[in-house]
Amino acid sequence: MIKLIPVAQLKPGMFLHALNDSRRDHPLWRNEFLLEGEHVRMIVDSGVSEVWIDESQGLDAPDGQTREAVQQAVELELFFAVTAPLPLIDPPPSAPGPASDHLPMMRLDWQALPPTPPAPSAEPRTAIRPPLNLQRATALCLHGQAVLRALFHDVRLQREPDYADCIQLVHDIDASVVQDPGALISVARAHRQTECTFVHLVSVCALMLSLARKMGFNARQTHQAGLAGLLHDIGKAFIPSHILDKPDQLTAAEYDVIRTHAARGHEVLARSAGRLPPMVLAVCLQHHERMDGRGYPHQLEGHEISLFARMASVCDVYDALTSHRPYKDCWDPGETLRQMAQWKGQFDPVVFQAFVQTVGLYPMGTLVRLESGLLAVVVAQTEDQPLKPKVKVCHSPSDTRHIDLWDLDLAARWCKDQIVGVEVPDDPATGPVERLWAATSVCEAL
Repeated sequence: MIKLIPVAQLKPGMFLHALNDSRRDHPLWRNEFLLEGEHVRMIVDSGVSEVWIDESQGLDAPDGQTREAVQQAVELELFFAVTAPLPLIDPPPSAPGPASDHLPMMRLDWQALPPTPPAPSAEPRTAIRPPLNLQRATALCLHGQAVLRALFHDVRLQREPDYADCIQLVHDIDASVVQDPGALISVARAHRQTECTFVHLVSVCALMLSLARKMGFNARQTHQAGLAGLLHDIGKAFIPSHILDKPDQLTAAEYDVIRTHAARGHEVLARSAGRLPPMVLAVCLQHHERMDGRGYPHQLEGHEISLFARMASVCDVYDALTSHRPYKDCWDPGETLRQMAQWKGQFDPVVFQAFVQTVGLYPMGTLVRLESGLLAVVVAQTEDQPLKPKVKVCHSPSDTRHIDLWDLDLAARWCKDQIVGVEVPDDPATGPVERLWAATSVCEAL
């Protein structure tokens, strides 16, 4: 039986199943082995607070929580997070800087999109032009990668970065999120494999903008939160590519190199401190700090950490865990949210509650099981009914034959079906669920 125990109860002879922690690039993350004394000391020193053990392969911990008990507690916690009123949050005063409502739209002609070429006569399948919002999101994602690639290039060459394009990019991402929250996320998901770092920054920017708006920030504060999300990992420009893109688990020495990116990024931004809001610098330096003081680089705790950095910590972890990386597979968005709820001491509880209300109890891309027995993928949220999102039905476990996909609005008055649980898409029968994130396959837009 798999059990969750505090690190304080860990002792030699127990079998480590997994770390209950967000740092999936940690050298011990994927290791499963029988613990010896030096292993226990290593885990304690790493800052991990809880671990999963397998009592069937080692010593037991009678007071440990079973996986089922943990899952039940998490579902109850998330239900209250998404349905309870959000506590009042006092955002810091706006720092000097450009307000988003004073910026022009992106310098791309959205109407001048290339026409879809006619399908060859020998091709039986008719080419379908993707929805305009997906085309716009694709153009924006590609443009964002180009802006960030140029920025990282200047940083590596020790040139003085010009952040004007980044400021403009934040405004354009905000406009896309307001128009269609799911389009940019869907497109970013499709680009993960080739431009991991740059797409991650675009995604965190979008999440920060949405979270700031949910927390009641004004336009200037929201824009600055987005800019902080866009620049929070600028220090990774100095991380060697053989470490950043390593296709296997990092060694302890490589992990230490990765941990330098927060301080090195802060040094870069500090040289332009007069042109950037102070919270952008704070987010870059503090986004890996933890509420319980177990983070880095300065082991800050609680409200010693900037509010914007506490927001970025949640957005950064969520996007990283739902993204393909060279050394790991991604997690389903619903599973990720439930894992994050387990990591006590890492996130600000109020910020995390606001984040749950931002992405929904069943975030877009979550594979769910309906009361009817059907499996479906969440494709959109219903603003006033968080328990009843829009889904795309994709599989019937009781019928092994192929079934047509169809959209289902669980909030519709005529709909009697409802979600009864979140599924982990490991079963091949569920099919490639990533292709179902948007109303029309994102791959058609690329």
